[in-house]
Amino acid sequence: MAIKVLQNVEAGQRTATLAEQKVMKRYTGWGGIPEVFEEGRAGWEKEHSELKSLLPDAEYAQARRSTLNAHYTQPEIIQAIYAGLDGLGFNGGRLLDPSAGNARFFSELPDHWQKDLHAVELDTTSGRLTAAIHPNAKVHIMGYQDVKYPDNYFDGIISNIPFGSYGVPDERYNKHNWSIHEYFFGKSLDKVKPGGVIAFITSKYLMDKKNNSFRKYVAQRAELVAAIRLPANTFWDIAKTEVTTDILILKKREQEVVWEQDWVHLGLTADGVPVNEYYLSHPEHLLGQMVFDKSFFGNETDTACFNLDPEFSASKALNVVFSAITENDSPVFTPVTITPIPKPPTRRNSCHPAT
Repeated sequence: MAIKVLQNVEAGQRTATLAEQKVMKRYTGWGGIPEVFEEGRAGWEKEHSELKSLLPDAEYAQARRSTLNAHYTQPEIIQAIYAGLDGLGFNGGRLLDPSAGNARFFSELPDHWQKDLHAVELDTTSGRLTAAIHPNAKVHIMGYQDVKYPDNYFDGIISNIPFGSYGVPDERYNKHNWSIHEYFFGKSLDKVKPGGVIAFITSKYLMDKKNNSFRKYVAQRAELVAAIRLPANTFWDIAKTEVTTDILILKKREQEVVWEQDWVHLGLTADGVPVNEYYLSHPEHLLGQMVFDKSFFGNETDTACFNLDPEFSASKALNVVFSAITENDSPVFTPVTITPIPKPPTRRNSCHPAT
């Protein structure tokens, strides 16, 4: 239905109504239903046929490829992150979502924040949805590596970024051999202003990776304001995926430092499970219990975070953690004001018109 509404809006070359925007905002990508792309899959024949007829071949192929990373975020989780940032003194500004999906992070922005919105989305359908839902946003439908933003340009970069063991080709950063989630952090550290915020939902493998070289890279360039670990089933209802994730909030430093912070190192829980030192120092930021788990990769040494409390609410738990962070601390971020770029004065043509 979201795709049909989008096509109607585009065909009419018009702005979507509020009712149409509401439908398009419900789009959640294909990560949770890869079965729809399997021809002959029992129980999915109708949906497969409808989608094939709805999308051109190129868009269909692109949507099918997106199932690896198209796992969207519940509005309540985004709202909790924004409430936390608000309490830390952040009030928006020039904002970038480098993995926008259908711009869920833009749709939940607090009304009182400053807003100059920029979005990057690789999937054509999702990117067009973003542009239709937020017509005032500047949307690039391409990979993050292909967008040329100036360094030190954004007040905040906020997203649920893709993660995996594969890399992203980008001439500026190829020498680092970063995985895709490391690349999103590394590039964003260059694009955000000193004093600006990076707030990403990402895989636990950034914080818990045995090789800590990338954490050292980040720590030299940014202060870790907060890290909060979400249980593996947090995104099951919306994305049908079980993966342990972290919410990481960074503040870019004015200049690089050389000393090491504790959070670049790993330690062991009382049960002998390896975990980032930050969570050993801040156990209340661990919204579950770390255990050895081989269900995801089949590796006996893999770990995951689980919370078996049937009453557990990730968004409520996030609100509690953020309230404790901001209760006694001074604001971390300085409020920003967007200054419009003045238009150049109109120059009078000194040449006489031809006769």
